[in-house]
Amino acid sequence: MLDQLGLGGDGDEIEAIEDVERDFHVKIDTTTAIEWRTVGDVYNALLLVLPDYVKAQPTTWRRFCRALCQVTGDDPEAVGRDTILIGRPWGVIAGIRRLFGR
Repeated sequence: MLDQLGLGGDGDEIEAIEDVERDFHVKIDTTTAIEWRTVGDVYNALLLVLPDYVKAQPTTWRRFCRALCQVTGDDPEAVGRDTILIGRPWGVIAGIRRLFGR
């Protein structure tokens, strides 16, 4: 499993979330984004806005990982729920906060 995504906290994390939203044709509620630390946290936020039939598809997790990794080039097959979004704790706070302003 990949320890952390190649997100730097410099805005690329916003692009990654937008890639997921575009792929699934949804808008993720980012009001709790400041608390997101792992890929699993983002996936849980995605599940809240997905229709039940999409949640039930066995390919939803892999599809999510592929969309999330577009900006980083990381191997989506190596991403797990515990994979860290941004390696530096200050980057999580500084970078994810920008989601509120988009």
